[in-house]
Amino acid sequence: MQQKPASSGATANEEMLRSGSFWTLARKLCVPAILIMLVMVLYHMADVFFIGQTGDANKVAAVTLASPLFSILSSLGVLLGNGGCTAISLSLGKGEYEKIKITGRN
Repeated sequence: MQQKPASSGATANEEMLRSGSFWTLARKLCVPAILIMLVMVLYHMADVFFIGQTGDANKVAAVTLASPLFSILSSLGVLLGNGGCTAISLSLGKGEYEKIKITGRN
């Protein structure tokens, strides 16, 4: 187990993750993610609305068919981001600070 270098103090984020209450962490971490997802839905609805104004059913169908692909790719990004956060949290708890740097780069 690697020790934390003496020169670097605990960051505010690290301290929040170590000692913050569940509700504080949920408010600071989950709520922004939910808001981002809502913005993505509104963005798609605006696309369909404005393309629907053209009166071309093929354009609306194209946007409607591309939407699930966009959602799948966004979900993949969230999956990889959450997996990386979990790996970093586990390494943080074990005190493996070099592994955190490697995980953060990849």
